[in-house]
Amino acid sequence: MRVNLSDNRTVTIDSFYVTRTYGGLLQGMPTRDLNTTLIESAKKKLEKLWGTGRKIHVLNPTVKPVQPPPGPDIGGFYRPGASEPEMLPKFQCHAWLDSASISKEADGSHVFLIWWTDEVEAFSVPGLVLEAFRGVKWEDAAEDYEA
Repeated sequence: MRVNLSDNRTVTIDSFYVTRTYGGLLQGMPTRDLNTTLIESAKKKLEKLWGTGRKIHVLNPTVKPVQPPPGPDIGGFYRPGASEPEMLPKFQCHAWLDSASISKEADGSHVFLIWWTDEVEAFSVPGLVLEAFRGVKWEDAAEDYEA
């Protein structure tokens, strides 16, 4: 699949992976600490999927504050003293993107992109990538490689 970014750069989507942000969270309330861990683990998950040695560009997710339930400990969902409760968007997206080189000396350029969104069903995969890349310069996110 190919997409044309706003700067007219053609980018190939080599691979795409989407998962629920809190998939596997059986009990508890999302907090700032949990979300920091999830963002870091997203990088490790991506490297397990596609290998190491490529630049990873993480688009900072929009977080929403969450009101903790009343009481000192409602079924283990939130414990006072824990970090602030907050929610990331529902879905975590990963894309392996490839394009022509940034400099003339290289063979091409690429980036592993990670972002979060609340909506995946209303967009095609190229549409999701275009929406995520809005306002991001390829030269800032990607790096050149030699074949």
